[in-house]
Amino acid sequence: MPPFTQAFPVLTVSNLDAALGFYTERLGFQLDWRSGDHTAVVGNGVVSLFLKTKEADGLGPASVILNVENADAVFTAWTVAGVVMLDTIAT
Repeated sequence: MPPFTQAFPVLTVSNLDAALGFYTERLGFQLDWRSGDHTAVVGNGVVSLFLKTKEADGLGPASVILNVENADAVFTAWTVAGVVMLDTIAT
């Protein structure tokens, strides 16, 4: 199975601006990406966190985003291993 290249824990926050302030001003993360008022990614060069409000679409309350070299190969390997996919895989 191809190795994961990156994993993003998805954290649900009640207020994206307040959360971004906390992670950047107090914990030293940098804002890597933001999309509107509901989703953003912060990182510190080692760890990245995906922050979302409950209004963001497509992700459950406990999620992780896994980046891989070849999503089709991972999907095939997981299917063969008996993993049940609860949602589609975005490639």
